Parts: sequence; structure tokens; C-alpha cells
Amino acid sequence: MTQKIRWGIVGIGGIAHNFANTLAILSDAELVAISSRTKESAEKFANEFNVPNRHVGVGAIAGEKDIDAVYIATPHLNHKDETISCLEGGKAVLCEKSFAMNTPEVIQMIDCAREKNLFLMEAMWMYFFPAMVKVREIIASGAIGEVRLVQAKFCFKCTREVRNTDVLTWSLEGGEHYLM
Repeated sequence: MTQKIRWGIVGIGGIAHNFANTLAILSDAELVAISSRTKESAEKFANEFNVPNRHVGVGAIAGEKDIDAVYIATPHLNHKDETISCLEGGKAVLCEKSFAMNTPEVIQMIDCAREKNLFLMEAMWMYFFPAMVKVREIIASGAIGEVRLVQAKFCFKCTREVRNTDVLTWSLEGGEHYLM
């Protein structure tokens, strides 16, 4: 690939910082825009990562012409509306977990992506984890026979620090553990 993918990020929390740091080491990606709820926070993040375009709200970043893809890094209550706004603006979207609040919202997001013929994906890193790639290879090869049932759980230790974040906040619909 000779052309860089020009990224925008909606939201400036911890996960957005991780994503921006990762983009910085990729030769085929460039962070060109950031959007936050306030001008001050957008400016601070943009200065930290040398991002040329700073916006308040998702609408401005969705309408920017020089962005190929957007990473949605806001609380999941906003994911549907922000994703659809970016898709309608012609941007591919990588949306953080939880993808949406419920199945009807997910269907709306997928329908919009299909209508616009744009890439849409939940930012679920485990799909690309080397062990998961190997599992899919083994299953596809038939080496273990026909797989009829898989039972799996994705868990983490709920420390005091985690309990004080949006993962378990009722006003944010309990966080992502309800959809996963």
C-alpha cells in the first residue's frame, strides 16, 4: 500500500490515546483529525499528538473531506449516532466496544454502512490475536473435525479501579458487559 489511511478520532479518552500512539508507529496510517466535546480538550489532545485538524462534535469530523476512516472512542451511549454520522459523511468506521446499546442500533449502523458501501467494524482486537488466527486456521483445515459448538467467555478481573469507570456505571446503561 503506497497511500496512507488518513484517520480521525472521535473522543479523547484513554483508549483514544492508545489508538493515537498505535497510529504513530504505522507507516500506512496518519492521524489527521480529532473531535472532542470541548475545544479545550480537542486542542490538548491534538497538541499532544501533533494532529492538524481539531473539531468540537462529531458533525465536523464527519464532514471533513481529508479523512478516510474514523475511530469512535466515546462512551457507547453515543456510538450509534456518531457512527451513522461518520458513515453518512463517507467515512469508514472502527467503533470501540460496546458497538451499540442494543440489537436495533447495531442493525441501523450496519444498514447505513451497507447503503453507503463503507467499512464498519467493532474494535474487537481479539479477532486479530495470533491465537485466534491459529484457531480459525485449524478449524478451516478440518484437522479437528466439524466444529459443532463453541463455548467461550471474555472476562477480566473487576478491580476497584474498574468498578469506578463507565464499565459498571448504571447511568451509562451498565457499560459493555451487557452486550458481550
